[in-house]
Amino acid sequence: MNNNNYPNESYWLKLKKYAKKAGLKLVYVSLVLYNLLKDSTAPWIVKALVGFAITYFVIPFDLLPDFLLQLGFADDLGMMTLIFELIRPYVQQGHIVEAIKVTRELFGADVDLAPVQDMFVVEEPEQEEVVESIND
Repeated sequence: MNNNNYPNESYWLKLKKYAKKAGLKLVYVSLVLYNLLKDSTAPWIVKALVGFAITYFVIPFDLLPDFLLQLGFADDLGMMTLIFELIRPYVQQGHIVEAIKVTRELFGADVDLAPVQDMFVVEEPEQEEVVESIND
């Protein structure tokens, strides 16, 4: 696993240590958001919201402390999902592709991503919409 792609050491260490306990959905959501956080084209408000969600995940003592097994990560997943719904229009295909790659590194190449991939379908604009936006 290439740790150089993840400069936030606290995030990377927690993700690697608790990936299986946190579960596929939380790991995948956090990776999509983290990739958006690293995107230099994302607006500052989007980065602020994502940064809040990532920080909430990293801090061990939150609404439900993480040491409470599966239950401890439920609030983290709720926070990540809420933030994702707010910033969904800014998620790009590249964010998802990188999240899939790292999720497979953490859970194994044969992990079934079908339960989570539908969460992050990025709608590509229709060709006519692209042409219209260029002409405007």
